[in-house]
Amino acid sequence: MMLVTASQLIRVVYGPKWIPVIPLVQIFALAGLEQSIGSNVGWIFLSQGRTDVLFKVGIFTTIVVVISFVVGLRGGVEGVVIAYTIATYVLAYPVFAFAFRLIDMKVKYFLAKLWSVTLAALTLGIVAVSFRSLSRIWG
Repeated sequence: MMLVTASQLIRVVYGPKWIPVIPLVQIFALAGLEQSIGSNVGWIFLSQGRTDVLFKVGIFTTIVVVISFVVGLRGGVEGVVIAYTIATYVLAYPVFAFAFRLIDMKVKYFLAKLWSVTLAALTLGIVAVSFRSLSRIWG
């Protein structure tokens, strides 16, 4: 929802001087989609007594994120945000795969279970975009 409504929300809540951050908020909203799920994977490592693997995964993901920041610097703040968001999605599969292997679960099973939530989020996005378009027409 933040991806779709960021422009209106920031204009209303923070005012016109915050308009330049709208694209950043929208890009971070994409990263937030994955992070809202991915941030909970650590509990799998903890529950299985595999903090050693969690530590190694943490080091690996930190290195990838730092590299993404360095690469993104060429594009300024927006470049860093885009690179970070891409890194978040690139890291998602290997992190899920490591964690799910500990509990004998396949990533494709997990993704299949997320399908209904994804469909609901897409529907909400379509409804929000439709309302925004209609408000411009009737506006």
